[in-house]
Amino acid sequence: MAAKDTTAIGNVYAEDGEFLPPGTPRVSGRAAVRSAWATILKAPNLSLTFESSKVVVSSAGDLAVATGPYKLGLAGPKGQRSEDAGTFVQA
Repeated sequence: MAAKDTTAIGNVYAEDGEFLPPGTPRVSGRAAVRSAWATILKAPNLSLTFESSKVVVSSAGDLAVATGPYKLGLAGPKGQRSEDAGTFVQA
């Protein structure tokens, strides 16, 4: 995210992956995820923190799911700070 590399961010998602950007509709597919992140990355004073608090690995070892809290902050159009917090899920 710090490099604002939407290709690298998009590659974290499966081709049919979904992203639920704060305050906007869900987007589906890697290209749509990249586009959504491109919009978010334009926000001034952007910050993102997250921490995996639980990781579950399948018995075959071919899939892992991490969940945990995140905080996303940015400056709004009039300079006011906006923050969103919740739980992320990453497979």
